[in-house]
Order: sequence, then C-alpha cells, then structure tokens
Amino acid sequence: MKILVPGLLVFTLWCVISVRWYVCGIYELCDSNEVEQLPGKAAPAVVDEAPEQPASAPLSFEWSSASPVTSENFESFRDSLMSHFDQFPAAVVEITGLYDRQEINNSDFDNLGLARAENLKQLLLESGIKRSMRVSSGISDLSSGLRGRINNAYQFDLVPQEEITSGFLITEASNKLVLHYPSNSASPEGDDQVRNALKKLAGEAISKNRSLLVVGHTDSQGEAMDNMKLGLVRATMIKEMLLAFGMDENKVLAESEGEAKPLVGNTTARGRQQNRRVEIILI
Repeated sequence: MKILVPGLLVFTLWCVISVRWYVCGIYELCDSNEVEQLPGKAAPAVVDEAPEQPASAPLSFEWSSASPVTSENFESFRDSLMSHFDQFPAAVVEITGLYDRQEINNSDFDNLGLARAENLKQLLLESGIKRSMRVSSGISDLSSGLRGRINNAYQFDLVPQEEITSGFLITEASNKLVLHYPSNSASPEGDDQVRNALKKLAGEAISKNRSLLVVGHTDSQGEAMDNMKLGLVRATMIKEMLLAFGMDENKVLAESEGEAKPLVGNTTARGRQQNRRVEIILI
C-alpha cells in the first residue's frame, strides 16, 4: 500500500506531462500569448500604447471665427508656400476662404469665407510673402469643426497674371476696391470702367453710412519722397471722384504709402504695374 500511493502519484504526473507535450509540442494547440500566473501574483495588465498624436495644423479657424489660428508648424508651412510660389513668379496667389452655412458671420464682410481669406492674405503679407494676391470665398461642409478647430477652411491656388495693358486693372473684394495704374502719368478720370466701379462703391458706402479710406501706392522708380507725393496725388484724385458721386467729404480720407508697401517685386514691368495702385477701403 505504501508503494502503491507513490506509484499512482508518479503515474498521474507522467500523464499530465505527456498530454501537455502531445497537445502543445506536437499539435501546437496551446496559446503562445498565454501569461503564466505565478502563485500569489496577479497576471500583468495589458496596457495599450497611446495612439500617436497628429501634428498640429499650421493654420486653422475656430467655428464662426474669421481669425486664423497658427501653430508651431506655421513657420515651416509658410516656407513651403514661399518655395512653391517662387516657382511661378508671374502668377497671382488666389486665397479662397471657405465657410459652413451653419456658421454665424460676425465680420464686416458679406460672408465668413471672404473674411477668412482677407485675414489669411494679411497674415501671409506680414509673414514675408510679398506676392500679388486676391481673395474669394466658397461654401463647404465644415461641421466636423463644431467641437474643435477647422483645418480645411481655406485653399491656395496660383492663377496666371493678366498681361500688362494700357488701361487700369481693377480688383474688387467685399470691402475693398483696388485700381492698378498702367503708367505713372495715367489719369483715372476718363476711364469708364474706373468711374463705374467708384460710383458703385460710393453708393454702397452712402447706403451703409460707412466711410472710405483711400490709400495711394507707387512702384519704386524715382525718389522715395517723390513717390510719397505721387501716391497722395493719386489718392486725392480718387477722393475727388468719390465726392462727385455723392460722398460726404468728412467720410473720405486720402493718404499715401508711396513705395513702402509693394505687393510684388519691382524688377519687372508687370510687377511695377501691380504696385502702382490706389486702394479704396470701406471702413
């Protein structure tokens, strides 16, 4: 009896080992990821790795806001834009601001898209991108930004720049009219296109009881002091035309920036024409 009990124990242990070897070793049916739990110790918890956080968008907007928000990635984003734009020196940068119909427009623009585009234009100019730019707007589904920032509320495009003409070039936005002069001596008084554009802007300002800021700009040809005077001559002439269309003199302010704020470089004839301009801003 004393011999029988130890023999049974040995036989039982041999059976367990054999079955384990047969199932796991030969048929490989055991779970290789099974965690062996030691007596008195809990099995280690499985900790999922935290997902990699996406890089911050260089430019974004809050819901119903026209003010761009920049991140630490904006500088490299700006450098990549400049590098791309420099490949097409004769093109105009078109900035399209997008907005969702559900957003509330608290800006002075007709829609939130135009406000965003204009603010992006100023941001690019202030950050060192000196290019001819124009703004536009579009409608898009931005509802994903309801609970956070909107990263896709703008587009940048390069479009061919108009050839130099003997007449004035006019660029319009919701709160601004820009007249580009074909030459230093050109007068806008006899240009029907200019007169119609100024008449329309004056009527809008009168109906909304708004004021107009008229700023004259020049290219860099000649002395800086002379260009400052020339810019004021241009602005004053446009002011007189606005008064003739019914504007109150106290509602129109004329000033000059001379050659200090070019839109593009002055190295080409086309660039100089872009810089010879008067900007009439609804304020």
